[in-house]
Amino acid sequence: NLKSHNDAAILGNVCMIADADRSQNKLRSAYPQIGVNNMKINYFFMAILLLQACGDSNINQFFSSEAQDNMAVDYQLDMAEKHYDLGNYSKALEFALKAEKINGNREETGLMLSYIYLSNAGVDTFKIAENMISATNTSGTQEASALLTDFGSIVGVTNSDIETNLSLESVVVKVNDQDYTVNQISAIDIFKDLPIVIPKTADSARLSASATVASLNLAVSKICPFIESSIVDNTDSRQATCGSFAGTRKAIAKSRWVWMLAHLGEAIAFNAVISYTPDSTSLVAPSSNTPTSNIIARGNALNKYQGNISGFAAAINDYSAALEAIMPTETGTEGNTSMIQAMFDDLDAVNKALSEKDENGNILIPTSLSKGITNSITSLKTRTSSITENAAAGQSTEAIGMKDNLTKNINTTLEAKVESEIAGESGSDKQEACDAFDEINTDPSLSPDGC
Repeated sequence: NLKSHNDAAILGNVCMIADADRSQNKLRSAYPQIGVNNMKINYFFMAILLLQACGDSNINQFFSSEAQDNMAVDYQLDMAEKHYDLGNYSKALEFALKAEKINGNREETGLMLSYIYLSNAGVDTFKIAENMISATNTSGTQEASALLTDFGSIVGVTNSDIETNLSLESVVVKVNDQDYTVNQISAIDIFKDLPIVIPKTADSARLSASATVASLNLAVSKICPFIESSIVDNTDSRQATCGSFAGTRKAIAKSRWVWMLAHLGEAIAFNAVISYTPDSTSLVAPSSNTPTSNIIARGNALNKYQGNISGFAAAINDYSAALEAIMPTETGTEGNTSMIQAMFDDLDAVNKALSEKDENGNILIPTSLSKGITNSITSLKTRTSSITENAAAGQSTEAIGMKDNLTKNINTTLEAKVESEIAGESGSDKQEACDAFDEINTDPSLSPDGC
């Protein structure tokens, strides 16, 4: 309970302890990685000497490796927190990484590192909380993809980042058993002013030069060991070490909150890639005030197509190929997970973090904060189950569900368009248009008359 040097001096006179200079020298040799100007550490050290002077004690136990490590980690984390509060994230990271190097099995260190990486990703945690409350107070259930779009400005991913670091220039996909090369700019006239980006795989994006996505991935990895195994997704290779912490978890709610933020942030970033819309910051010229993502805008353009059945068949095939490039539904291999699949996985992790009870049966995140998001994700998962009962082998039900969430409105419109275009037609063009719609569509209840 020493409060000042005076307290120490008074007790020192009674106990006849060693002088202050000896105290400082021992402190320097015992804790070389911390300065002797830290008053809290000085008082603590002096108290140890007082204990020895006043009675039997073994001072060596206070200089054990564990004791030194804990003191050193506490100091590094204190410094990290001070710099974090000042917005100096690079300096905060420097101290937090030192703490991790001393002892990587501290829950507080995992939390500190994760918060720093979230800030490096541009995640505004307070704004996310505000949006979550707003989503909860909104009547009805918001589509998961629309919710991610609404949250888009909260994560620091830009169109320049998307175009430079998170996408490919072209890719070859199969549509109706034929290979199609999909480029950012389409050769079809009605799509030429609607450039798209072709997402990298989620795994490649996490290792890319995108500071936003890389930082979000690091936030996941740093808090991962301290997350309870009950909310771990064993299908995500990143989570192989999750739940490995053998100590007593003292900050479960905080850890879950950070875990949720990191996965929600990644889902928002990946949604920005998939739902790409050029703007004034883009490397490619923006379309004329397109109010929605360019891939959906292409669907709207297709719905307004005027021409012969042959031209329509070519256009719908091109649209189908672009959709498959952006939202592939084939099951990915390990290390080759698509962004659309990763979005679903991220939202599932968010849902578990917010809604799973702890071992004592308590909900850790208030429903007044989480209800809007969890309702959207539950709705997504319910519809996914209903439309993928008869999914073909090798198809990812999660990717199909996420693709459906993004495209189901335009698919309903295109069903009527296909019906009108093929009416009275026969031959290969008609069949090609029908087959292309089947490739686009995710809803088994939709089927154009005549197909």
